[in-house]
Amino acid sequence: MRILPTLCCLVAICAVPSLAAHAQSRPERTYQNIDGSIVQQQRQQQRQQQNQFETNQLRQDIQRNQLFVPPPSGSGIRGCTGVNC
Repeated sequence: MRILPTLCCLVAICAVPSLAAHAQSRPERTYQNIDGSIVQQQRQQQRQQQNQFETNQLRQDIQRNQLFVPPPSGSGIRGCTGVNC
């Protein structure tokens, strides 16, 4: 008969820490919310920096291409026709 109460106490003791692990205090939840917000802000900042880097790369590529574009064929610049060469 002594085994049953001892067994019940043992089960109750084992169950309490698992319940305590799932239950969080208000400061713990606040801390986790703040931590999650910081992580989210860091990810957003990384995306913005990557976007700015790629935008700058594209601008440089466009500027470089504009510097070395051959003039259009109908621009009024005429080549040698063979008469006055």
